[in-house]
Amino acid sequence: MLFFKPPYFNILQRFQRPTRHLPATALLIVALLAALAALGITDKDEFGLAGPAVPARIIGGEHESVRRVATLAGTISTTFSGEMSMKNRGELAEKVKRLLASKVNLDGASTKGASYRILYEEQLNGHEAVSTGDILSVEVGTGKQRFNAYRFRDAEGGISYYDERGLAVTNRPLLQQPCIYRRVSSEFGYRRHPISRMMHFHGGVDFAAPTGTPVRAVADGNVTFSGRNGGAGNMVTLAHGGRMHTQYLHLSRFAPAFAYGSRVRQGDIIGYVGSTGSSTGPHLDFRVIVDGILKDPLVALRTPAPKRSLTMPELAGLLAKIDLYKAEVDNSLFRVAGISGHPTVSL
Repeated sequence: MLFFKPPYFNILQRFQRPTRHLPATALLIVALLAALAALGITDKDEFGLAGPAVPARIIGGEHESVRRVATLAGTISTTFSGEMSMKNRGELAEKVKRLLASKVNLDGASTKGASYRILYEEQLNGHEAVSTGDILSVEVGTGKQRFNAYRFRDAEGGISYYDERGLAVTNRPLLQQPCIYRRVSSEFGYRRHPISRMMHFHGGVDFAAPTGTPVRAVADGNVTFSGRNGGAGNMVTLAHGGRMHTQYLHLSRFAPAFAYGSRVRQGDIIGYVGSTGSSTGPHLDFRVIVDGILKDPLVALRTPAPKRSLTMPELAGLLAKIDLYKAEVDNSLFRVAGISGHPTVSL
């Protein structure tokens, strides 16, 4: 008989309701995962951190580095950084503080006495933690308020952090420059065209750079145009969340991995600086369009990247993921409590 909830128990309960159904294959996978958890297959280091068992292998007399999922839970008695420092988890502290920076100052006076539960990946060398990987979930409660963040991959493959309402916790800034450039050769606004010599409105910013300089996406998005476009020469247009588009003009060539319809990540190389179309020399004409209106790119690059809203199916997937995270934390703490002989765990 099991004296604790196996992981995925909440999901099983949810889909046992008459109005919800889980495919037979999925039920089999969930049952198998729950059975593994029931066997108590865990690992435990000097801090009592529990995670999936990943036996360290000995190669040439040295431990091979392995990765595992670990749990930390406790109460902030001084500062969050201080708590993590005592557990030799300084890198973890910095990642969690950055993740929740827009919501709460974890080292502030208001969080003294707050509870925390963290599920994360870490790299071990033997029983020593050598680096911190991805944060999977963070829950901080101050008594009056809760600050939660859960890692989730959306239907387009984008990874971000959300609370239980499906609202994005983080909002990354735009990449500060789409390419490494020597100078800004032309700014946004009215100017005399270098070829026609006529006054006209210039809708972008020209970054002068050598031919072949990599051009990078300033935010996650989708390629909505990639090809020749008259005076713009070789051009790429990216659509981002929040009704924003960016355009990259006069490219010498395109990155073959990102054709029309492709998903791109912030920082991906989408093309290379050139001088195609109406151009007097190699440069990138970079443009930002919000709600169909051209914006000054030098101003736009200092603003946060647009947030992407979750669809209803994605929200359902997020809620299911949150259940899994919570069950994993609960069961990790239960297993550690069973080993230590104490009913609760404070690490």
